[in-house]
Amino acid sequence: MELADPAGGPALAFQRDPDHVPPTWPDHARPQMMHVDVRVPTLAEGHERAVRAGARPLPQPPDQQDSPFRVYADPDGHPFCVCAVG
Repeated sequence: MELADPAGGPALAFQRDPDHVPPTWPDHARPQMMHVDVRVPTLAEGHERAVRAGARPLPQPPDQQDSPFRVYADPDGHPFCVCAVG
């Protein structure tokens, strides 16, 4: 699967792994292999777009409750962050 930037920026490609075991979050028993931050105008807009695309919210780290980012998992369980730029 490939995500393309409608403005012409670089694409981001993904490959499925049938043997993938999702990482645990926030526990590091099974650490993540990569991490993606997605910049959005607001956390509310980012949340709506992420959930509509199939993501699910993950627990926010206790020491980051007021941070301008939220943690999600894609449909296969890979964690990523939605980060407010404003």
